[in-house]
Amino acid sequence: PAHAGEADARAWENHIDLGAVRTSGNTSTTTLNGAWNSVLERPLWRVEIAALTNASSSNNTTTAETYEASFQTDRNLDASTWTFVHLGFESDRFAGYRQRFSETAGIGRWLFRSECTEWKAELGGGLRQTRATDHHRIRETILRASTNMEWHVSDTTELSQELNTEGAGRRWTSKSVTALTTRINAHVSSKIALRLTHNSRAPAGKKKLDSELTAGLSFNF
Repeated sequence: PAHAGEADARAWENHIDLGAVRTSGNTSTTTLNGAWNSVLERPLWRVEIAALTNASSSNNTTTAETYEASFQTDRNLDASTWTFVHLGFESDRFAGYRQRFSETAGIGRWLFRSECTEWKAELGGGLRQTRATDHHRIRETILRASTNMEWHVSDTTELSQELNTEGAGRRWTSKSVTALTTRINAHVSSKIALRLTHNSRAPAGKKKLDSELTAGLSFNF
């Protein structure tokens, strides 16, 4: 049993991204970001747990503060198709909501797979509950769609593009992450990422599109 437990622990693939920027002078700014991702794969199913946090301040005033977490489990139907259940949590008071939970289910499929390129897509629907910054509560039925492509440029460099959107009616949230990862050694990589977040109904005085360019290190174990 002990050996089985050790084998299960080694089966998890874990990734941690860390980045920080500090400027001083006429304007003092600080940006901190971190992400955690763990994946467990088996012949018939897959589990993925992820979390993300981002905080920015300018002259000791907070200008951005985001927290995200998600859990997804997939059940393979064949070599190219699977069903999924996705649970998500978000908090972004600068986008107009303090808490947002979502529960969706659907189907996914590999669109293309080769030695250097992988491309998959998922489509589903479910429920979402939002508590806005003005304490207004919204419960709605939503659709969810996502796509993810990875291109292994070389043995040490990978370019990835992830895009997902979910919502209903006039309330949609879409996110795009484009990342370039370069492996330094077996456990450490450098990573540059551009993250775009679009909220179709932003609070008064706020822009619908937020962008974030980060550079940092990624740790794999």
